[in-house]
Amino acid sequence: MSSKCYQWIKTVGALLLAAACMSASSYSKVLAAAADESLQEQLAEAQEKGTVYVIAQDGSGDFTTIQEGVDNAASGDTLLIYPGVYEENVEIYNKTVNLLGTDRDSCVLKYQSTEYHKIPLTFGAGCVANLTIYGFNEGERENNRMVLAGSYDNSSLESIWEWQKNFSGYALHIDQNYTYGKEAYIENCRIISNNNQCIGIGCRGESTITFENCELISNGSGGCIYLHNTDDEKLGGETHFIMKNSELKNYLSPYVISMHSAGADNPVYLTFQNVRTSTVVYDNMDAYRENNMNSSFSIDELIALEQGNLLRRTGYDSGTAQEYITYYDQKESREYISSLEAGIAPLRDTIEMPEGLLCLWGQDSKKDDIEKAAQTGFTKRYVIDIFNSSQLNGDGWCGLDHIYLTPDSYANSLAEMNYPLSGE
Repeated sequence: MSSKCYQWIKTVGALLLAAACMSASSYSKVLAAAADESLQEQLAEAQEKGTVYVIAQDGSGDFTTIQEGVDNAASGDTLLIYPGVYEENVEIYNKTVNLLGTDRDSCVLKYQSTEYHKIPLTFGAGCVANLTIYGFNEGERENNRMVLAGSYDNSSLESIWEWQKNFSGYALHIDQNYTYGKEAYIENCRIISNNNQCIGIGCRGESTITFENCELISNGSGGCIYLHNTDDEKLGGETHFIMKNSELKNYLSPYVISMHSAGADNPVYLTFQNVRTSTVVYDNMDAYRENNMNSSFSIDELIALEQGNLLRRTGYDSGTAQEYITYYDQKESREYISSLEAGIAPLRDTIEMPEGLLCLWGQDSKKDDIEKAAQTGFTKRYVIDIFNSSQLNGDGWCGLDHIYLTPDSYANSLAEMNYPLSGE
């Protein structure tokens, strides 16, 4: 079997044979689900790994909540989640339980993620597929900002836990020692956060974390992705982070991606393929972190590359955007922010946002003023935030220590995600 969590098995016979291992109350539910060919294939593979339990809010399955299914499942089992809005804080620790929704739009896991340790989904390994995962916010949190590891006493687990309470949570969090030597695979999921980043990844060695055909939507102070490696030599070794055929929409945060390198024991290799990115840019320098260690393209350099058509000539454009840089003047920017305040429908619809960089300006100015600012040495801004515990620029991706972009990275709308970075 390949490393992918679910290799499609295209035979109804395999599914029916596997269903013999299934609980009686689940059998009819699985037969109904099998009408979807893709889901049929996923179920057949799941049955080779363990028992499939049905989660249905109407009581017709094995359990009515996802967490109840997790608590009763053995490692290797799968939860087949039927349509419904499940308002739960689902936590999977020290075992592999796969979560398989029947339909992404109608299978929704949501939870108020204003608390760092209480979010929609926390897990360490396994497969999550066909779900909308939504971390919402019913109120304001004063300290809603990115979590940077290293600002606590890392000799004390209690210290870390107390420090983390100061921050809001992700929608999906992978950060536990159980991940060491394992694989996490997230497919066909819509992940939405109104608080911290959509996904928070704490890497462990000898592991692979893959997102495929996913949509990450950030409408909070965090962007779409936060990733850090570990400085624990006992958990060292390579980590591979792969994102394919996915979309990042960052409506509000100045940074669409934030990464932190903690040390050399856990090198991380990043692969991006066909990732469409839409992210905002601000003219207000107060929005940007002063000690960002990013050594790649600044926003103003990206603007210059776009004006010279270099992005397209070097393959940096995904081919779907007519323009890589879009400018909103004061009126357009105000209307955009107002539309965000009115809210995003989390299940299906999102506010229109062009691919590439959306420049929001607090004055009635467009290209001329921005070009002038770049020519006069305007302080650099970046859409990717980089931090190294060494406090020095590294030789990795965008100046990171021990986190690298692989040559298999291509066809992404964000220039930094393509290899080679310089386009020579």
